[in-house]
Amino acid sequence: MCSSSDIQAGNRLPGLEHLMRFRHRITPILAIIALLFPYSYVSAEDWESTSWLDGLTMFGMVRLRPEFRANGDFNRKTDDTDEFVASKIQFGMQKKFTEDTSIVIRLQDSRLWGGSPGSDTGFSTANDTTQESLDLREGYIRSDNLLGPLGITAGRQILDYGGGRQIGRTDWNNVGRSFDALEFHWDLGLWHASLAGAVLAEEDNNGGGNNTGVGRSNASEITFNCDPATGLCTVQSSTPRELDDAYMGVFYNELKFHPQFQVEPYYIGIYKKWIPATTSPFPGLPVPPKERSRQRDNLHTFGIRFTNKTVNGKSASELIDYSLEFAYQTGFNGQRVQSDWDILNQTDPNGNPIYTDRQYYDAYAAYGEIGIRPMDFMRVAVAMDVASGDPDRSDAAVATYQQLFPTNHGAMGDMDLVGSRNLVGRALKLAFAMGKFGNLQLAYWHFQKHKAQDSLYGNGGEVLRDLDGDLLSTETRTNARYSPVLDSTGKITEHPVAELGTQLFHEYNLIYSFKANGLKFNMGYGQAHALDAVRHAVDETYMKPDLREPAFDPRSQWAYFMLTAEF
Repeated sequence: MCSSSDIQAGNRLPGLEHLMRFRHRITPILAIIALLFPYSYVSAEDWESTSWLDGLTMFGMVRLRPEFRANGDFNRKTDDTDEFVASKIQFGMQKKFTEDTSIVIRLQDSRLWGGSPGSDTGFSTANDTTQESLDLREGYIRSDNLLGPLGITAGRQILDYGGGRQIGRTDWNNVGRSFDALEFHWDLGLWHASLAGAVLAEEDNNGGGNNTGVGRSNASEITFNCDPATGLCTVQSSTPRELDDAYMGVFYNELKFHPQFQVEPYYIGIYKKWIPATTSPFPGLPVPPKERSRQRDNLHTFGIRFTNKTVNGKSASELIDYSLEFAYQTGFNGQRVQSDWDILNQTDPNGNPIYTDRQYYDAYAAYGEIGIRPMDFMRVAVAMDVASGDPDRSDAAVATYQQLFPTNHGAMGDMDLVGSRNLVGRALKLAFAMGKFGNLQLAYWHFQKHKAQDSLYGNGGEVLRDLDGDLLSTETRTNARYSPVLDSTGKITEHPVAELGTQLFHEYNLIYSFKANGLKFNMGYGQAHALDAVRHAVDETYMKPDLREPAFDPRSQWAYFMLTAEF
């Protein structure tokens, strides 16, 4: 235990220091809120009811989705055909204590059929080693008009803003996304706002039985590989811990000037704690106690959206709908690189650059979609998405747009092959509402890189590679004009600028849905045809003939069938 004398002497426990830091941060915010919304607004209400069933609502869902994906890396020599059945089961309740105050609890079981068959040596039904799939999707307290127009939502909750391009529900995903957050909201005339703070990662255990899974002190899946001849062992971790404490702040505003014109300015901040160094900058000497491998990483995203989708997310007009959004990113990522002006690339005796600059974010993204209804049952739309890429990843400017979270399903094609990084996407969409016969959607997408030197990124923001670990598109970090970078076997690891391509692939989507007997049925098919930036990388076009292994297959396919029942 920690005595009061320990605290007075300055020997605070790490957890207590963390709590005090948080208290100092939140106290000014609460004080400002109290000034904006005085106590006179507060009114006492009686929570008593005639029955505990009063104000109680139960809800639930069962969703099953067989899914098929083939040739996602456009390489006919890799075994990348996936077939699986995913299920999502939810059950929850909402209890209203007053007209404005309630709690919501939603349990969710998410699993792959056959994903936890039990032990390898026992019966397949033994299940003596399984991965639990039951989790809490939502669990929060909400109180509207708590201090005048000010309301609060506290707990595990789903944050969904605007078109969901930056932060969305991702309900298509079999797990979805929830945040442990504190959120304030208010309505003042035409102004609706949400101010939220969330803990994305916590490095400290609470000392009461809850252990965290992140932080540099928590090893993840460590393995030892030992040479039986020499007895030497190497230690590897399949999940490097490069994240300690991380937080998110959101200030999202909706200004509804007219049902056909709503402006939504917003700010989203991602704040990551510094990471201490694990290797000494001075060979043979211990790591200095304050040496860091990365300083604080603060990513600031400022954006604005214009739309007429003001009626529960749908257009206020029966003829036209539109959504236009622009976002800009700035901040410092906590790392330093060789200064651009130091053309001699001077280094110290340990090989470290003498002159360095702080790396900073300087990226942008823009999304736009406009649809018209020439007839009541038909919608025609055009869409264009741009997410900046980085033409020189060795300099101080990080120009690749930093995708905050995996993109929502269908935002950039229903196959979800790409993410919102170094991308230009153009689409033509057709939708037919056929009443009792269901709904049909057709779409064509064309994707290309924004900058040829940068990578091709996946739906989660990761650099895409094939199953052999090779890059899925032509790219470079050195920006050499004609000279490729080779590995020890002579294979190209970086292409020269003269060999780079920008064209990625065409994508075609068909989605059909209908309802019958209280059930929802959805089915879809997608096909992508890869272009030169992928073909040259997979086929190793620029390799020496004796090292080349052509394996390009331009067609990738995807299909699903989804059955949903909910109440």
